[in-house]
Amino acid sequence: MQDAYVGMFMREVGIRKQRLRNDSLFRMEMSVCQEYRIPHSEFMDWPFEDQVKAVALMILKAEECTLCGTHPQDWEENEDAFVAESKWCPGCYRTDAARDPDAMAGTTTHMVRNTEERQLQIALRTMEQIRLERENRNNG
Repeated sequence: MQDAYVGMFMREVGIRKQRLRNDSLFRMEMSVCQEYRIPHSEFMDWPFEDQVKAVALMILKAEECTLCGTHPQDWEENEDAFVAESKWCPGCYRTDAARDPDAMAGTTTHMVRNTEERQLQIALRTMEQIRLERENRNNG
């Protein structure tokens, strides 16, 4: 009896694998189910508009660059849509320094949306750095 069940189960798994390969919508639905940790039957009970939104989000996530988190369309309208920002962290410094003493330890870089407010922050930070450099030259 158990062997028959295992055989039937494995045939069903094979059918589902084939469907996942051939049916991109089913594959996206299953990705949503995996993300939310719900059975497919529960997802199918969602209102249609919620299903569409969830699948659209999964498609958007699939297009996202795993390194910087941006999407190709982010750059189409504005080639300066994002700027790279570096942060220094003491905990990361200790971890990085232990791994590779010659690395730029403790520094991580990520992309941030380049808004007018962000451009103003960068300009103010740059002006402050220039002021400090001038003070150091005058005092040195």
